[in-house]
Amino acid sequence: NSVTSTHMISTHDDFLPLSPDCPLSHFSSPSSLLLLSLTLCLSLNPYLSLTLSLFLSLTLSVHLSLSLSISRSLCPSLALSVHLSL
Repeated sequence: NSVTSTHMISTHDDFLPLSPDCPLSHFSSPSSLLLLSLTLCLSLNPYLSLTLSLFLSLTLSVHLSLSLSISRSLCPSLALSVHLSL
């Protein structure tokens, strides 16, 4: 009985991600850490996820308009043809 209980404890320790003897190799890269913290925050706060998605879409639209204006200033004939086709 004691053997099975220690076996259960050892396997349970193996599956704990924050046990001190377990190396956090899969959390070592900062991008995965950021993704993990983002996932935790999003699961905890749905309003934060809504705000974050709005912020991301706003950033994407600003980036798209900036790239469009840059391409328009770089090649005006292409922008003129696109404008005429629209």
